Amino acid sequence: MTLWTRIAEFAAAQPDQPAYVGADSKHTYTDLLSDVTDLSRQIEKLAPRDHVVAVSGQRGYGTLTCLLACLATGRVYLPVDERWPAHRVDLVVSEAGAAALLKVGDDEKLSVATTYGRGTAAPRPGLGYIIFTSGSTGLPRSCRQSVTPTSGVMRG
Repeated sequence: MTLWTRIAEFAAAQPDQPAYVGADSKHTYTDLLSDVTDLSRQIEKLAPRDHVVAVSGQRGYGTLTCLLACLATGRVYLPVDERWPAHRVDLVVSEAGAAALLKVGDDEKLSVATTYGRGTAAPRPGLGYIIFTSGSTGLPRSCRQSVTPTSGVMRG
């Protein structure tokens, strides 16, 4: 059983319960499943399975939806801090071999900021997410984690 399968089953058992409560919004599990399904369709068109999808935006419902849609579709989630300068975003997205960069706006609306050619995007089988740190060098270094979409097992 995958992590996404567990979340979807839990949501189906409690559809009217709150799945997300933020400062300005509240969403039920029905809302969440619907939004993840809609976004999953978009992600399917942007990136092949096992490819990286970068997401830039503040913590919130839109970003949560992106993370879950990546899990649901077998894409690798790459969080990108919206406060990073453009050159750092480009470096991290390039290093990860992302197929697309999605931006979540302040209004929680999602837009496709950039798509990258399939020739430059790299599949990353077995990964759930990639996180970059800079350490003492100031240059991004990846800390890749496996949350295998097919097994739900986390490996470091």
